[in-house]
Amino acid sequence: MLASIGLETKDIAWTLGKDPHVIRQTLYQAKTSKESKREEMSDQEKKLGRLVELTEALLRTRISELLEKELDDPKKKELYRLTGKKNTRELSDLTGLSTGAISGLWQRWYSKGILKKQGKFYIRIFEEETEDA
Repeated sequence: MLASIGLETKDIAWTLGKDPHVIRQTLYQAKTSKESKREEMSDQEKKLGRLVELTEALLRTRISELLEKELDDPKKKELYRLTGKKNTRELSDLTGLSTGAISGLWQRWYSKGILKKQGKFYIRIFEEETEDA
């Protein structure tokens, strides 16, 4: 580690007025502490990843329930399926819903958590959940 910058343990010990053995021991502890922290972070990252998976599973269940209630007619199902892929006017033409009705549905669905905003646009929470709806 120190050799890469042209230093040896004895040089540091001499500069600090310390025993080279103490310097080696301190460097070893720092190295093992870094490795331990990396392993700890890796373990925490795994736990966090699992937590995200479980949260998504719960969300999917809840969203499926909400979609079943909210998408009670073919026009609404089609609107939801195309949300995030077309603009309001195109969606109005494709679904037969007015732009005002589309806007109202999006606001309602957003408040219920089955849509999210991306900039000034609404998009579905999960892309794949709509194929079953």
